Amino acid sequence: MVTPISIAKNSDMSFGVLASSVTGGTVAMDSSSGNIHPSAGVTAISGTPTTCSFTVTGDGGHSFSIGYSSTSITLSDGSSHLMTLDLTKPNTGSLPTAANLAGTTGTSGTYTWNIGGTLTIPASQVAGSYNNTNTSGSGAFTVTVNYN
Repeated sequence: MVTPISIAKNSDMSFGVLASSVTGGTVAMDSSSGNIHPSAGVTAISGTPTTCSFTVTGDGGHSFSIGYSSTSITLSDGSSHLMTLDLTKPNTGSLPTAANLAGTTGTSGTYTWNIGGTLTIPASQVAGSYNNTNTSGSGAFTVTVNYN
């Protein structure tokens, strides 16, 4: 008998306040540090960027699989202004699909990871609060975990 596996979201992703020029560009967020790296055409104005973070809890020492419903999200300001966010994990450029819980069998184990991504900002993007729950936003992603 093993402890049921569960997952909890620790934090939402935020790029802070950004501005685009007439050329637009991208902003990459490093999921290890949470640092953002704007390309030419994008300026970081203010705010504290944060990665999206999850923690899995279960029976220590066991391996598990990780599934994602989507890795590309459309963000909207609630009007016709859109941006695309592609989710990534540091160093590999891809999201983890398997891991091992820390600890030993019979003890509680955890595994925590952060998700960063690349936000594509169109030229002269209209100011606003962009998220996936505004009208025209889509691609909210679900993360599932299962013991192997």
